[in-house]
Amino acid sequence: RYKITDYPISLFMMLDLLWVTKFMDIQCLAIYAMARSFFSQCSEITVRFGTVFMTRTFEQYGKGEEKEKIASDMYRFIQIQLLITIPFTCWAIFFIAPFLIRQVTPLYAEGIYPMAILLIASFFDMRSNNLFTIWIAEKRLIPYGKTNLISLISMFISITTCWFVLGYKTLNGVAVAVVIGYLINFVYIMGT
Repeated sequence: RYKITDYPISLFMMLDLLWVTKFMDIQCLAIYAMARSFFSQCSEITVRFGTVFMTRTFEQYGKGEEKEKIASDMYRFIQIQLLITIPFTCWAIFFIAPFLIRQVTPLYAEGIYPMAILLIASFFDMRSNNLFTIWIAEKRLIPYGKTNLISLISMFISITTCWFVLGYKTLNGVAVAVVIGYLINFVYIMGT
């Protein structure tokens, strides 16, 4: 059942690449995929910290620790992620990646701006803050699946709105739509 509830978030995280593949040319896809890969690597660094925290949370649930203690630990972890780990990682990539792109693959320099925009989404990546861990630990898969489905729908609405309604049919427009989709996902999870 967990896998079924997890599928929408997998689509959520690749909808932008599918969109660029469908509505733009191969050159745009190559440039966007490069920009997206820097964003993915940035997120992957912070997600690794989240994996350690997730394991610790599962241990706490297994030992029967009080929920207030678990919530307090989660609060501190999210603060460290949002105030230290993610900003440091984003700034490092923001300064190093453009230099590397211009020196190694100058034909992909057009991807620097979408990459910089996408880095903002790292702050809202649900895998970094692990708020969904509580649902999994408590085996509450329906709220988890519902959130993932709402996240996928919000990403689709964000991209289609930027593309068709606002007319931002550029790589930067797609990147902004992705940030908005991640933001909606983050706000919804924080609210629930």
